[in-house]
Amino acid sequence: SRQFDEMGEAVAPSRKAPLVETILNELGFGWYQARVIIILGVAHSTDTMETIIQAILGPSLRCNWQLSPDYVALLTTLVFLGSCIGAVPMGFAADTFGRQKMCLFSCIALMYLSWLCAITPTYPWMAALRFISGIFIGGMLNAGSSLLSETMPAPYQATGQLITYTFETLIGVITAGIGLGCLLGHLNWRYFVLFTTAPLLLCSIGLTFFTQESPVYLYCKHRTIEAAEVLDLIAITNNRMPKQSLPACAAVGDRRKRKSGYTFSFTGRLVHTDETEEFRLEKYGVKEVLVLLFGRRPWLLPLLLILNFLWGFILYGGATILPVELAVTPRTCLQDITSPNATSFLPTDQLPSAGDAECCYPLKEEGYRSLLASASGGLLSFPVAYLFVSLFGRRWSISVSYLAVTIFLFVEAFCLPNTVMNFIFFVTRAVASAGYSLTNIYMSSAFQARVRSLVSGLGAAAYRVGILTAPYLGQVFLQQRSALIAILLFSLSALLGALLSPCLPRTDVRVESSASAEMSTGAGTKRKPVFRNIFKHRARMTAEEAAAMAAGQLVDFRRRPSTQRSRAVYYSPASQSPTVSVVERTYSQMQNRPLEDLVHADFVNRNSTFEIDA
Repeated sequence: SRQFDEMGEAVAPSRKAPLVETILNELGFGWYQARVIIILGVAHSTDTMETIIQAILGPSLRCNWQLSPDYVALLTTLVFLGSCIGAVPMGFAADTFGRQKMCLFSCIALMYLSWLCAITPTYPWMAALRFISGIFIGGMLNAGSSLLSETMPAPYQATGQLITYTFETLIGVITAGIGLGCLLGHLNWRYFVLFTTAPLLLCSIGLTFFTQESPVYLYCKHRTIEAAEVLDLIAITNNRMPKQSLPACAAVGDRRKRKSGYTFSFTGRLVHTDETEEFRLEKYGVKEVLVLLFGRRPWLLPLLLILNFLWGFILYGGATILPVELAVTPRTCLQDITSPNATSFLPTDQLPSAGDAECCYPLKEEGYRSLLASASGGLLSFPVAYLFVSLFGRRWSISVSYLAVTIFLFVEAFCLPNTVMNFIFFVTRAVASAGYSLTNIYMSSAFQARVRSLVSGLGAAAYRVGILTAPYLGQVFLQQRSALIAILLFSLSALLGALLSPCLPRTDVRVESSASAEMSTGAGTKRKPVFRNIFKHRARMTAEEAAAMAAGQLVDFRRRPSTQRSRAVYYSPASQSPTVSVVERTYSQMQNRPLEDLVHADFVNRNSTFEIDA
């Protein structure tokens, strides 16, 4: 029988997770995932780092090279235009050569191009180098996102993403601090660009020595032995493997594992089930992708793309450019509109005079402090997002974030003391970063795993298009027309997001691992929170449990008493022959359970239609 949600719509049946993802869920979250989050958090920070660099570099080049606001905005456009253009070919290269290799290559190339930007003599050279840098930024973000999602267990995806965004903010704060340090040390913008490559150097070292290729990618490329070795390393790092000889397991692995006494390996489990999952890797075409994207709700993906565009427009324009430009640009305050002697705030009455056009407003210490305060607000994105989800739920928290940003941006139209303005910049960035993170988490849960990376890529492209358009309002329009109207337009864009986000439906596409699906004994499934506790203590695996996992058995660790670690419950699967369907094997396995009326006789007939399902 079909299942229906609270809105009366049919709910898609639970999907059986692929084998490698099932093993990752069994291994859980540990030090390996924490290490990957730290390294890829620095890799993901290139996007945020570029927005901070452009916000600082723009006023400096405007004064040193006598550039107009249009040319300053063009630099930002070229960087993120290159990121949009390079996302597709670099993503294809990551699917061909590997996520870890392409992420490392993009990181080294971006660092080299930044060194060239530090010594570039003219604006055309700077523009060309920034455009090429954008191409590698797109490749680094795509490869890094895939590597992170294919290493994290499914229950911890949301938490891992939010922690990654926190590292992005931390690198942004460090970048703004480098700019302030160069100003106080009387160093020009060339030293600033040179010093900002330090995080890229650390990221390159981490990718080279402390990360492995994605096991999901290796398995999809039929490099089964390599995928098993990566899973073995994850098990060792997460302390999920017994350090003793296991006769039931093949002693497969590199010399380091054998010297350490580890003889456990997932190789046998992957090889034995490789043929049975062959159809899962081949049943994937354009038609299936279009159905998964637009089949049930054709308007959902365009709506999410609009919301991501607005977040890019707000985060770069309202939370990055405005703190810099408002600190150096004379403007009309909102409280002066009612004054009879106030200057008109109409754009036609605020055109710069000939003398003002020749003036250059360099970024001073107050501008750096405003930018640093705004960038620091992103550090609170995690607690703000957690608070909003706890109070309003996953869907309404996005609308609340937009509404709060609308209010804070409107307050910036008033001329307030510097301390108060810096606090407002801080809070605006915190709420906007939390809202953008929540939107990405919603996108990852609204679509199935087969198109999740594609949807994330489309959302990232829409976000960068918003960044592309923000400088023409936050720099060109603000400098040449009206700072007040520019602020109000940013506030109206946030209000538009607040009005559109309630149209988001409830996410009802469920993706369950085979272990959780087959070991569930209750009539209903308990709703899991969006954010998982990643610091939960996990007991060390016993030799018996490790042998069962290597053989493909499902180990229910929830039934193991804390004082008796060896009393886990095992479920032995049926024959793994590729000639036997998955439904028939499941039926045979469930019949052997010691529960009456657990499965009906027509189980195979009723579920055979869902056999070909990735």
